[in-house]
Amino acid sequence: MKGWEIYTLNKKYKRMKNALLWITIGLISGVVLAVFLIIPQILWEVKAYNLLFEVSYIPWLNKMHPVWLIQGIFHFTTCIFSLCILYYLLAYFKKETYLWLYITIIGIGSSLLFFLTLLAENTPPITDYVAWLFWTLGHVLFSITGWYLIQLWIGQSPSRDKF
Repeated sequence: MKGWEIYTLNKKYKRMKNALLWITIGLISGVVLAVFLIIPQILWEVKAYNLLFEVSYIPWLNKMHPVWLIQGIFHFTTCIFSLCILYYLLAYFKKETYLWLYITIIGIGSSLLFFLTLLAENTPPITDYVAWLFWTLGHVLFSITGWYLIQLWIGQSPSRDKF
């Protein structure tokens, strides 16, 4: 193999490894969130878990089948991309290692998204403060899990070395 071929393969390998790391981080964090929210649903019928997978308010997704698969893909894709985008957004400002920013941004963002319960049927009422609290705490746990795995597997952004 020529030098440029090795360089190209090395670059593709790094991209693939990076993509797999982000998928793994998003999947693990998403499972932690789902498990955290299913427990109150089983024990006390708090329906915050249902909102996590709800797609009935998204026009083209609500017509796709099987519903359970579409809901799972929607949830885990959102988990993967939200952590990845937040990391690179924070890395731009050299803040990608700050746990409090992950907790604040994801916590506030998800607590505001609780209003989506108004658009769906099998979700908690907007006035269910217990469901809102579990929803918000679950997303704080999601952000802590995501932050920890990012620090463990991704680390600081390589762009820090350039400046």
